Amino acid sequence: MLGDDSRLQPNQYRVGFDLTNRYDTLDPVLASVQDTAIPKGIIQEITTFGNFVIAFVSGYAYYRYYSQTQWTKIVRFSMDALAPRYWTKAIPVATTNYIRIAASATLSSNTYSNPAGSIITNQVAGASAGNLPGLLVQDNINQPQFIFLDSNGNPTCRTTQNYEQWMISYTDATNTVVATDPNLKIPMDYREYVPIGNTMDWDNDILYVASQDGNSIYRSVSGRPLDFVVNVVNTLAANAAPTQITNSNGINITVPAFTQIPGGDATTTAYSVGVGGITCLRALSSGGVFVAAGDANFNVTLNQTPNAPTLFGEYRFNRKYLFEATCLSDRAIFDSIGDTRFIDLTGVRSFNAIQQQLNEGRNLPFTANVQAAFGNDTNPIIQSPAASAAILYNDYEYYAVDTIFGPAILKYDTINSCWVSFDLQQTNGVAIKQFAKIELAVRQLFAVTIDNKLWVLYSSNTTTSPSFRGIGVSGNILYANSNIKMNNPKREGRLNKCRVIVNRVTQSGEFSFTPYVNNRLTQQKTQTKTINYTAPTIPNTQSDPLPDVDTGLYNILFSTTDCGTGWKTYGVFSWTVGSVTQFSFEIEEMTPINPIQSQESVQ
Repeated sequence: MLGDDSRLQPNQYRVGFDLTNRYDTLDPVLASVQDTAIPKGIIQEITTFGNFVIAFVSGYAYYRYYSQTQWTKIVRFSMDALAPRYWTKAIPVATTNYIRIAASATLSSNTYSNPAGSIITNQVAGASAGNLPGLLVQDNINQPQFIFLDSNGNPTCRTTQNYEQWMISYTDATNTVVATDPNLKIPMDYREYVPIGNTMDWDNDILYVASQDGNSIYRSVSGRPLDFVVNVVNTLAANAAPTQITNSNGINITVPAFTQIPGGDATTTAYSVGVGGITCLRALSSGGVFVAAGDANFNVTLNQTPNAPTLFGEYRFNRKYLFEATCLSDRAIFDSIGDTRFIDLTGVRSFNAIQQQLNEGRNLPFTANVQAAFGNDTNPIIQSPAASAAILYNDYEYYAVDTIFGPAILKYDTINSCWVSFDLQQTNGVAIKQFAKIELAVRQLFAVTIDNKLWVLYSSNTTTSPSFRGIGVSGNILYANSNIKMNNPKREGRLNKCRVIVNRVTQSGEFSFTPYVNNRLTQQKTQTKTINYTAPTIPNTQSDPLPDVDTGLYNILFSTTDCGTGWKTYGVFSWTVGSVTQFSFEIEEMTPINPIQSQESVQ
């Protein structure tokens, strides 16, 4: 869509809808199927966790096995029913099980340690519930929930601990033997605390969470994704009075002496990039965490240089400014073949294209061919964070965006390195707010629309009705064993015939052709031909036939006697069955001495 269609190569097309061209033909795509079994309500998030698809609807969580259709409610899960969206992050098992102890205190054994002081790490016998892998869920309002698999392999849930519940108790002052909970008969190792926030990501053994107000980044202890007590204090003295607390299971217990307590919550070790409004945290394949805040973007990395200062025994951060662009949300960004792509306010961006060209504009090699779909510099189409999403699936990049054609899925083929089409028919023209995928024994791509419907994209037994606008034929085309074109401004012609080859037809359908001359419809208007498929008289009996064997191939002729005369002719093609392999125009030269449009004032 970048240049004039009269300068396209013969194997290109101006724009396509609801099709794919991966195998050197224009093929229709499968239609989508709506999941009507999902409970009704606000679909706040959908994600995949192991073999399960998990959906969050109006404050509750539901799961289904990837090969099944029935949804089951996850007991004990409850978050805000009216929150517009949730954030989820699958986190691994904790990689460390040591206790972090301040080497010295600033005032006494019960007070904060020196942030720049050393931290002692001792191996302990206990292991908190935070050691399990699972799915952390945030709604930016309530204490985060943690979904994990029970002993039967089914998803279950619990509420993570808040700051006041963090502790670990020992039998003596050596801090080596963990005391046992007198009620639960388990080690009193409750080193878990997750702050309330929103967008999250896991990088370099650290879980990062954006604060509720979007101004700060919280970080967990290295190797412990559910432990944000980086600020630690010394162990309580042996003569400290026992205290009463409520543990993570809601049981009141007496805390003995020799108990390690936190020195400060996640805000005391939070990091800010200096710009508020964080919308996305994303671990980069090149290292570090991508932070999108307002229209500024940064790469935040650990400062691991020799003799680098630490904060409570953890490395501090370096911030590198990347470029100016507005990444809409963590749902609108993904990694693809050594690059990172994302949707911003006015289109699609590529990290590599921006950094190589030192230009944040849309007219870059990656996006230039489709930039016209997002309006122009005077009247750009502004993308909404609540109605846009992006994902990499089956070697295609899918971008749910608003375009001059309406809500669409803009599709990029990473194998052929080209833009393919705008898919308009997958969700009945309703904008998409989130993608999710599962790639196991089955491959499925999910989409949640702004009207809170769940769709399994490209999964139906039927296909959509594709269409495309071909190249503009003008003047004469010269071939020299390659695609070389030369347009002659003098020559004009009239389209007499159009032939189309439709291959791999397996059922009856229709094919339509609409000619345009000098960018306008003519008296010819649209012609539609019926394809009457018949089964082969002599079926193939060879083993392992290729996919086109026993299908139909049709050579369709459109006569265009009422087509007007002009310098450029192009056609819009649409069909319901088969794949388009090529088409041809037969044009009669009708060049006047003085072109018709210039014989009088140009209209």
